[in-house]
Amino acid sequence: ICDDVDDCVGAYDALGVCNGPCEADVDADGVCDVDEIVGCQNEAACNYDSAATDPGDCFIAAPYYDCLGECVNDANGDGVCDEIEVLLAEEFLDGIAHGLEQCTGGPEYCGEGTIWSEDFQMCIEDSSCPGDLDGDGIVGTNDLLLILMDYGFDCE
Repeated sequence: ICDDVDDCVGAYDALGVCNGPCEADVDADGVCDVDEIVGCQNEAACNYDSAATDPGDCFIAAPYYDCLGECVNDANGDGVCDEIEVLLAEEFLDGIAHGLEQCTGGPEYCGEGTIWSEDFQMCIEDSSCPGDLDGDGIVGTNDLLLILMDYGFDCE
């Protein structure tokens, strides 16, 4: 029983209430432990809980998606977010540009056994010594043996 001058007859509970029912407030947040609600306290999260008194796990939607996993922007309705389509298109075009640069880059891009053809603007097989399979600059017995190693091989 408490009187008007705040003299408590009895004991204060965990929240400082005279003869109150709260037995514990371990985190000292002013909410009795038995009344604590664990939940997401981030208002931007998909699972925000306005009643939560203690922090819990939050789920944030991925960029370009809403909380249901649907694209925020999908003008053509193909299930791929417009922003992702733009990124993919840019990567694809960059890849094509890089590939063309490698294919038509000039003589410095030609590998062993190929030469640059100005007519075709690409690397072609070096036919200055046809039949020189071992690359020693002479068409000889070793080249013939290399051909014969494949003779009779069943190609599928």
